[in-house]
Amino acid sequence: METKEKKKRGWQALDVFVAAAIILALAGFVLSVALGRDGALPEGAPVKGEYAVTFEIRSLSASGGSDLSAGDVMYTESGDVFGTVSGRLSVTPAKIYTEDADGKYVLSYSGGEGDNAAFDVKGVITTEGYKTDYGFLAGGKIFASPGYDLTLHTDKLTASVKVIDIAKVTD
Repeated sequence: METKEKKKRGWQALDVFVAAAIILALAGFVLSVALGRDGALPEGAPVKGEYAVTFEIRSLSASGGSDLSAGDVMYTESGDVFGTVSGRLSVTPAKIYTEDADGKYVLSYSGGEGDNAAFDVKGVITTEGYKTDYGFLAGGKIFASPGYDLTLHTDKLTASVKVIDIAKVTD
């Protein structure tokens, strides 16, 4: 005689776990929408403040060097305002590495004339944003941190800008 095993009906442990996970996920989504959190700013971000972003542009052409001046508004590639160039600009001949007679690379400086001249530009962009443990959010959404490269442009110039430092402007 054969014995038939009865099939267990009802909720199993795995079923309960999956149902609980789905309910918790939906509850988290509803709460995040209800609280208006879009995730743009991390928890514990300081109050919005004015910051000085020290930058460097390397090997800018001679014509480009004159296209950047204090008061210029810097925009991102998407058209968002990053900040305004302050009056503290330093323009020096561009550092370049050339090969000497022994085949070793040595540091020298651009000595070209006219269109062949290149310059390194250092300056400060003032902007409002949030400083976090991970970096800086200009306008609450454009990420930057020391060592980070940004493509920024003005009405006359587009350049790769390296962020050197970010400091809060004192009140």
